[in-house]
Amino acid sequence: MDWRLLLDYIRVLIWPVIVGTLGIVFRKQLASILKNIQSIETPIGTLAFQNQADAIEREASAIEAEIAADIGGAGGAQTPDAPLGSDGAENPPPGRQEDRALILEKLMPLARTDPTAAVLAAWREIEHTLKNAAATSGRRRQTVPYLLAQAVEEDLLPPALAQLTLDLRQLRNRVVHDERSPLAPGGATSYVLAAERVIETLHLATTPTARHARYEQDVHDALSRLGFTVRKALGDSSYDFLVGDQNTMVGVEAKHRSRLFSAADLDKEKKRNAVESALPALVVTNAPLADTVARFNGTEAEKTGTRLREVVQWKGPQDDDILVRALVRSGAVLF
Repeated sequence: MDWRLLLDYIRVLIWPVIVGTLGIVFRKQLASILKNIQSIETPIGTLAFQNQADAIEREASAIEAEIAADIGGAGGAQTPDAPLGSDGAENPPPGRQEDRALILEKLMPLARTDPTAAVLAAWREIEHTLKNAAATSGRRRQTVPYLLAQAVEEDLLPPALAQLTLDLRQLRNRVVHDERSPLAPGGATSYVLAAERVIETLHLATTPTARHARYEQDVHDALSRLGFTVRKALGDSSYDFLVGDQNTMVGVEAKHRSRLFSAADLDKEKKRNAVESALPALVVTNAPLADTVARFNGTEAEKTGTRLREVVQWKGPQDDDILVRALVRSGAVLF
């Protein structure tokens, strides 16, 4: 009877001993396997590398669709400015975007054979996109975070898109600095796809029409926030907004520029708002004003033959007082 009890005890204890022994013997191999499947810590939470790259691609697609919708809502507004990094066309120069797409397409096979190299190459394409854009503004040899911060401050990029680009940069840095955790091909493939989507969205966001649409919406939001009655001038292409009531209405035009608002720009606006125009007009721009424009604002004699009252620079809430005073001088009533 005693030997049977002893055998039962042995049966109960033998498996924990075996498992523990194997764990000690193969602990290095097990640790290596676990490192390959562990997740990466990021500011937005603990997500697997591939899952986070997939999430970035989805979010970039949503931002791209939103920008496209804003462009459509702007009614194809015409602006003379060119997108950063282009030669004056609405789209990047012929071949540039196609070449970049071809490069990214070639990275897909590389992602399967050398995941780390594919991630590094995809990130370099994002850097090229940003730095080519910055070169036209005289900002050279700057870090990516600085370039993105400047682009957001100048309303060149939506903040959410800049953050996605930083998220991709962080993933790239994890790959570079954590050599103990080999990157799986699936993660590299997702990263390349996310990089491609972010680059396409960056190109779209920096077109003149996209920048104008964002600025127009910013002006609309500011007018509403400041207490004016404002509505879109859907039936009149001369204005972007109508501000005020029936008796004190002012037509407002939002003009986004990346250069000086010049005397030539002023002449165009004066002709567009000839004396036959039904409403007094105010042009709101982000650009600095030429001396000729400033003189026009301050001299009533300059306004003979046109309903254009003023051209004012508004770049954000810090200029709200300028916007309010100009509207009141033009005849709008603040409620």
